[in-house]
Amino acid sequence: MKNCFEGAALATGCSVTYEPLNSYADLRSSLPLCREFVSAMATKNAEDVVSLDEPSDFLAGSTDMGNVSYECPSFHGAFGIDTAEGQGNHTSGFADASGLEKSFDRAIRWGEGMAVVGWRVLADDAYAEEVREEWDRDMERAAQ
Repeated sequence: MKNCFEGAALATGCSVTYEPLNSYADLRSSLPLCREFVSAMATKNAEDVVSLDEPSDFLAGSTDMGNVSYECPSFHGAFGIDTAEGQGNHTSGFADASGLEKSFDRAIRWGEGMAVVGWRVLADDAYAEEVREEWDRDMERAAQ
């Protein structure tokens, strides 16, 4: 890739420079937002299991949501889609399972839970301040 850029720069009389980029920052979830989401989901449906603590290594891959979490209070809610063994993300089996009505219904329930959290942030000034203050403290810890 660098050779292509440098060749194009040479051919056009330009120069090229490179900067190292951390494209995916670590995810720093807002505990007040997570707690509110767990609470909202508890009222939605007993079959949906939402945990604040487990599994701690659930997101082993990368996501740009980490970058967002450094800009504003955030959380990264994830839910499972029932697939056969070996049909993880980015497989045709996963795509088929994600198109099932039960998967759609689960996505709707989780979207409703997120909407409840968003509404609370917008409608409850004290809660919004709590979320912001906790995020500010977390950003101070992250900078150390």
